[in-house]
Amino acid sequence: MAVNPVGKDKAKAAVDAALAEKDKAIDANDKLSDAEKSAAKEEAKAAADEAKKAIDAATDQAGVDAKATEGTDAVVAVNPVGKDKAKAAVDAALAEKDKAIDANDKLSDAEKSAAKEEAKKAADEAKKAIDAATDQAGVDAKATEGTEAVSAVNPVGKDKAKAAVDAALAEKDKAIDANDKLSDAEKSSAKEEAKKAADEAKKAIDAATDQAGVDAKATEGTEAVSAVNPVGKRQS
Repeated sequence: MAVNPVGKDKAKAAVDAALAEKDKAIDANDKLSDAEKSAAKEEAKAAADEAKKAIDAATDQAGVDAKATEGTDAVVAVNPVGKDKAKAAVDAALAEKDKAIDANDKLSDAEKSAAKEEAKKAADEAKKAIDAATDQAGVDAKATEGTEAVSAVNPVGKDKAKAAVDAALAEKDKAIDANDKLSDAEKSSAKEEAKKAADEAKKAIDAATDQAGVDAKATEGTEAVSAVNPVGKRQS
């Protein structure tokens, strides 16, 4: 009877070498979180273990060689895509934006809440896009888009500016009412003039597209209201 030995040790060593190389590549990949590295290593090890079992089960050299090739290919094919760090970068941008919004004293509480909602929506959409990406380039692109979208949330505070105009108007109305040099008709006329100035200012504030524009229109408006100084002529 002819003896035909089947070589399995070198075949399994080749699989182990492929696994060691893959582990090294995984460790060197700074796009991966520790959890993602561990998961990728587990996946590669499972592929290697299956290959070595298949090699052990093969009954001839051709079968061994085929399983060794399949096994090394399966190990090499483990290419983890790092998403944890990408999503963490988006979360960090959101935290920074929330902090900036809270520190912005030009904004009312309602404006702060609305801006935070807008920033959170941008972050959530970015993280969904990261999860849906199938390769690292796609992940990185979506992470960049997401952090930029969050950073682009720059709320313009208009509520406080309009409230300042309203406060100036209330103060002016009070002064008009207290002015005993004025007739009722003159008081009404002066109040109408002041209200018109305030309304125009608030419209201009609403139309402004940046904070500098809002602040300028608020200043103009309060000054226009304050400039209403009726002179009583009809009171006898």
